[in-house]
Amino acid sequence: MTEFVDNFPLGPALARAQADSGDRCDTDVVRRNLVIVRATEISQHESWLTGPGDRNWDLIVSFTGSDTKRFRTPHAVRMDFEGSKWDVLREVARASGDTFEQYEYVWLPDDDLQTDTASINRLFEICAEYSLALAQPALTADSYVDHEISRIVPDQVLRYTNYIGPMAPCFGREFLNRCLPEFQGAISEPGLAALWPTMLGEHDIAVVDRASVRNVRSRPIPRPATDEELEQFARLIELEDTDDYDDLPDVNPTIVAYRHYLDAHDLTPIEPRVRGEVAADPDAPPATPPKLDPFWVASDTRERLDPARCVILVPVGDSIEPDCASALFKLEQLGYPVWRLYGASGIDQVRSQMATDALAAGFEELMWIDADMSFPVEAVMQLRTLDLPISCGVYTKKGQRELVVHLEPGTERLTFGEGGGLAKIKYGATGFLHTRRRLYDEIQEHEQLPTCNKHFGRPVVPYFLPMAVPVGEDFWYLGEDFAFCERARRCGYDIIADTKIRLGHIGRRTYGWEDAGSSQERFASFTFNF
Repeated sequence: MTEFVDNFPLGPALARAQADSGDRCDTDVVRRNLVIVRATEISQHESWLTGPGDRNWDLIVSFTGSDTKRFRTPHAVRMDFEGSKWDVLREVARASGDTFEQYEYVWLPDDDLQTDTASINRLFEICAEYSLALAQPALTADSYVDHEISRIVPDQVLRYTNYIGPMAPCFGREFLNRCLPEFQGAISEPGLAALWPTMLGEHDIAVVDRASVRNVRSRPIPRPATDEELEQFARLIELEDTDDYDDLPDVNPTIVAYRHYLDAHDLTPIEPRVRGEVAADPDAPPATPPKLDPFWVASDTRERLDPARCVILVPVGDSIEPDCASALFKLEQLGYPVWRLYGASGIDQVRSQMATDALAAGFEELMWIDADMSFPVEAVMQLRTLDLPISCGVYTKKGQRELVVHLEPGTERLTFGEGGGLAKIKYGATGFLHTRRRLYDEIQEHEQLPTCNKHFGRPVVPYFLPMAVPVGEDFWYLGEDFAFCERARRCGYDIIADTKIRLGHIGRRTYGWEDAGSSQERFASFTFNF
């Protein structure tokens, strides 16, 4: 274990670490709440320290990397332990000794959640005011939610529930002491979520709507394994490293661990529901939403962000614009495979063929970039780290005051550049579009797309086949990009655009966002009103 300690009320183990590291405690502030985060390379916890007001909580950061200087700050304690965030919580409690008992509440959020100081302060204040034993902040309206019960209800202070997910639980000290023995050995996070309500009363658990965080990563609640899947999994373990192993169907270890946990504790899967509500005072000022700057987010960073996993697909009609060609070359220098298909015509068939070939080659991510796009190289990583099935940048049509996307009905404005962020749209364009393998697999299954042209020796799945969709009494002919997005939506996926990414659409000149709503002048931030 490596420990670095700054500006923290120290227990014996932490005090020794401070003396060994030569650090100095600059203040004797005693706070009654604690936040512990298991931080990856691109953890969001630094944004939690932003915003007005003083913190009512201390922060411990356990870093997964090897850089001894990463995330060193006078505002946090760095304590590195092996394992999951549950292992870190248990080890922090052990290492801190009596100091740990000073905290009334301990919050254990995932590191890719976005929020600010004021929202975390409110979470702890409301937990104390209502004597909650277990709580979580609500998820913002634009978040991915594990269950709708977690999404914010603006007119409520909190809602008493029978479900708190493992993403961001906040424990009262007494309840946490009861739970600590569970945070060792084989842990199932959905199993913990099923266990906690059985240990508490109806008014001990709540989702706090007056405190919110943004979640940009999908975390669906898994189902437990069936008896048949348990048998298949046991068979997989038995035949591992044998020739028969590859002939057996895969079984997700997460659902097996979930089932084992339920069986060991005599539990059943949780059915989330609201048990009661505390409405906000209509005369009180509304809670200020957190200041959310869309940082890059990801988990399992080193392995997942290996450039070799993501192929860059570039259909080319006649030539590649010099700005685009230069950026593509830089991507290749970073290790990205770049496939350029020259003479591309019949763009729906070209895209379908390139996608089919890329998936057959084993790529997990497909990044579409048109040959007339000007883009910053880091924007590819920016989309990849969102960890979304489908995401895109937004750009304008050449010579027209119009964006090359279709927005959700009711969208009144979008802000680009500084102040921009993640926006749910209806259809995105393939000029700068990031996609993942599972999306194509689900589209083919859900839409029952055939595998064509096998008799020619080069099969193709028509993922990008244009379609006509009804609009009232009329029909809308969708080109290949919008048709692909429509199929993704039918599979239950949202189309997410990152409006911080500046893209140029190269024609007689390079067209930017501003050209959709104004003259050629360029701005750091631009709001488009519809």
